[in-house]
Amino acid sequence: MRNRYVSAAARFTLSLFLCSFYSGIYSQEQGVLITPSMFNNIQEVFIGGMDGWHFRKGNDISWAAKDFDDDDWAKLSPLDLRTDMAENGRLEGWLRFRFIPDTSFGNILLGLRYYNWAAADLYLDGVLVSRLGSTGADGRHFHEFNPLNKLPIPVKMEKGISHVIAVHIRDTVVGFPNRILRLEQTEGEAFLRLTGPLYNNALARHINEWKIYYTALIAVCAILSLLFWLIYIQNNKEKNFFSIALCTSFLTFSILSYATSENGNNTYSAYQNYRYLFEIFIALSLWMMVIIIGQVFHSRIVAPIRIILAGLLLLGIFNMFFPDATLRNILVATVLGICVWYIATSWKKLRGAQWAIIVGMVLTLFWIAVFVYFSSRYRVQIFPHALKFVSAIYLSFPLGLLFYVSFRFREIISEVRRNAEEIVRLSEEKKEVALHQQRLLEEEVARQTSELRATVEHLRSTQSQLIQSEKMASLGQLTAGIAHEIQNPLNFVNNFSDLNGDLLQEMKEEISKGNFGEIELIATDVISNEKKINHHGKRADSIVKGMLQHSRGGSGQKMPMDINKFVDEYLRLAYHGYRGKDNSFQAAITSDLQEGIGEMVIVPQDIGRALVNVFNNAFYSVSQKGKNSTDEESITDDEGYLPTVKVSTRKIFNRIEISISDNGEGIPEKIIDKIFQPFFTTKPTGIGTGLGLSIAYDIIHAHQGEINVNSMPGEGAEFIIVLPITQQGLLIK
Repeated sequence: MRNRYVSAAARFTLSLFLCSFYSGIYSQEQGVLITPSMFNNIQEVFIGGMDGWHFRKGNDISWAAKDFDDDDWAKLSPLDLRTDMAENGRLEGWLRFRFIPDTSFGNILLGLRYYNWAAADLYLDGVLVSRLGSTGADGRHFHEFNPLNKLPIPVKMEKGISHVIAVHIRDTVVGFPNRILRLEQTEGEAFLRLTGPLYNNALARHINEWKIYYTALIAVCAILSLLFWLIYIQNNKEKNFFSIALCTSFLTFSILSYATSENGNNTYSAYQNYRYLFEIFIALSLWMMVIIIGQVFHSRIVAPIRIILAGLLLLGIFNMFFPDATLRNILVATVLGICVWYIATSWKKLRGAQWAIIVGMVLTLFWIAVFVYFSSRYRVQIFPHALKFVSAIYLSFPLGLLFYVSFRFREIISEVRRNAEEIVRLSEEKKEVALHQQRLLEEEVARQTSELRATVEHLRSTQSQLIQSEKMASLGQLTAGIAHEIQNPLNFVNNFSDLNGDLLQEMKEEISKGNFGEIELIATDVISNEKKINHHGKRADSIVKGMLQHSRGGSGQKMPMDINKFVDEYLRLAYHGYRGKDNSFQAAITSDLQEGIGEMVIVPQDIGRALVNVFNNAFYSVSQKGKNSTDEESITDDEGYLPTVKVSTRKIFNRIEISISDNGEGIPEKIIDKIFQPFFTTKPTGIGTGLGLSIAYDIIHAHQGEINVNSMPGEGAEFIIVLPITQQGLLIK
């Protein structure tokens, strides 16, 4: 029995050796033997990475023939083609591969899938199978091939005999900043693969699932992002919500960029650009994850972490231009490490909604580990449930953020409720105290109200006295001016009366002498003097009547007045009245009264009082400037400072303007808005009451007019009184 087993084992070993020897000789002479055992679990074998490829630069259609002798060609596989082989940025040549499909394939329909961005013409046994892009053959323009989401090309081949695959390939150097051939952008072994029906079905299913899953994933991420932005807008005091909204937006843009890059109609440049965007948004998403963890766990982002984050951002930008899976893995691992460090250092302080963040991160790490395991096992992206794993990776953390926001709102509402209950409790406790204090306050308010009423009554009485005092002061100034004005005509009357007495005495003497010629001359002089006496007497009479009218004050009767004569008369009266208080005061008085204005119906006592108050203000201003100029010896010319007050009248459309200007000290800008307020004055205590301009303001507005002021501090001021003309307000002679 034992010898039988030994003999059988020897025969099996010998046959295995002979088969392998025969197979080696067979493959060396006629091509690489491909058997079904080489298939992976989805029936694909990567022939692009096998030995047996031959390459030659140039282009000759005869090189596609099955029986063409390529022994003198370079033994190079697609993995060996590099950018430095290009001439003037272009690489064109032929790749040939001889293989034998084993008879054990039976009647299985095999396929060829070309997976590269370089344009190619694919031949099998000298027969054109497919044009992939355009190599420029037949006079067509060159354009690249997009290998994404393309199904294998079914080919019929006899099993057990040698076949030749010939690939006419053409590519150009592209890309920024790493200028390389397109064919180097994909794994060389995936350049060409032999597939079975199971692979075709798996790829077709993957393409359909890709559209469904990525559409759903983008929609869910976009909805979550929009939801977080709306939550932040409504609660912008929660800075965490802003970071969460930004992070989910970056995640949405990253998956959108990746999905767009996988479009089978993209050019290579568009594909690269979308991949660049994908790398940027992935880096920003990871960066924001660290910010969110720091904010949620109330941890300060220390200087080392900031430096690491800055380095990660630079690493992400570098990886965008020089894509490398190792760099991306370092980026992801570093970010996750920082997040784990934050969690570990804040573990004792974790509470409530913060656990939702931890659950989201743990699920993300779990699905990443699952994805890495299966992708390494299948070596391709087409493995069962691949897109489900991708969706789980993308959605775990955003959904954790959603639960965090939900729990956080519940915590905020609970805090508000507790605070409200505490406020109610404190309110009830303080209610009695407040009621007691209210009673005390009411008693105190009643007492103070009584005192305030007495004070207000006293102030009203004092105000009335001050106003009357101001009126009497104005009347006193007018009286002094009137007295000065009456003195002049009275002097004329007295002088001419004395002169007439002397002339009449002389006339008696001439009559006694009978000198009638001289008598006639004397009589003529007497008559002339009498006219002058009469004229000055009437003048004194008009002044007295004006004084009487002003003294009536409260009648408020309107009457027609010649505006020019009225203004001129009150200007002289105010001037003489001011000089009555200060004998040393001298000023140049100029008038510019427009002719033909006519008469206007006004209350003369009121308008006269307003004019006197404004005139006195101007006289005081120039008087003070004159004293300051003398005291400070600041005279800047030979004649010194000359106080000047100018009055002008103008009729402009339906109004009359009375301008009173001076070259005094002017009014500072900070008080110009206060000069018409009652009791506001810049004069020393005891000099003025602050009612003059206020009364003038009220009088002018009572006549439906307005009074404005223009001032240049240090140079003078101008008051403009505007009186409107109505049908009753202007009498045309």
